[in-house]
Amino acid sequence: MFLPNPDAEFTGSYERCGLTLKEYQELIKLSLDSRTFLVKQSKQSAFAKLDLYGFKDEMVFLSGSSDNIELLHEIMADYGEDVNQWYQPFTSRIRHIRAMKSQSQYHTQTQTDVFEIA
Repeated sequence: MFLPNPDAEFTGSYERCGLTLKEYQELIKLSLDSRTFLVKQSKQSAFAKLDLYGFKDEMVFLSGSSDNIELLHEIMADYGEDVNQWYQPFTSRIRHIRAMKSQSQYHTQTQTDVFEIA
């Protein structure tokens, strides 16, 4: 699997990995935020796009932090190991934590200092 890299050099790296010049040229045209990547196996290749828009709840499982893992263990201790039992309480708690962080950041950004005039 190859991710977009506009600074890539064909000779010595991508060539050695088996990419054709055409595959390389198409790959370097892609922007870093395109969510597109090249999958190559033997002589076959395909460009694919990974768009995770709308998967906000599921992202905690794909990129788990130590805090989220600890929270998951707490939830599983209360609800058991069956995903059908712990999934909803876990995602609800994650949403609540996000809302609290967002609200806290909003208040921090909008606070103003009050100075006393003597």
